[in-house]
Amino acid sequence: KIINIQRVQNTMLYGQYIARKNAMEKLNTPGTNNETLLFHGTSLDTIPKINSQGFNRSFAGKNATAYGIGVYFAVNASYSAHPTYSPPDANGYKYMYLVRVLTGEFTIGNSSMIVPPAKNPSVNLNVLFDSLVDRSLNPTMYIIFQDAQAYPEYLITFVV
Repeated sequence: KIINIQRVQNTMLYGQYIARKNAMEKLNTPGTNNETLLFHGTSLDTIPKINSQGFNRSFAGKNATAYGIGVYFAVNASYSAHPTYSPPDANGYKYMYLVRVLTGEFTIGNSSMIVPPAKNPSVNLNVLFDSLVDRSLNPTMYIIFQDAQAYPEYLITFVV
């Protein structure tokens, strides 16, 4: 049951996100869907940090590193609603964000990756994939490594 949906408005974070989005659109193959709406479960104590600073890679690995040591986002809200990712507070409320994520061009990750691999290593080692996924067809999760690559648009408070 949804208790509240709150729009997060942080012009600094949004400006950084738009700058990253514009850069990605210039670099990626025309027609690439660079932006995806995804979910991210969180705990009550991290909400002020995410609202003011965004998704910080310094906390990567707190809950999962199966596909890379980055920040994880789920396609399905039910995944982010799991107690591991959105533990209930003292009143039983749980929290997750609906997030604009610049997923861009992606590849399958693994637990040892601290950045995405090069798109075409024989041509240029410095042009990396934009994100990692759990599987190439119909991914259920995306992992990013650049802080400005995600914007926390809505905070959802709920109970199960």
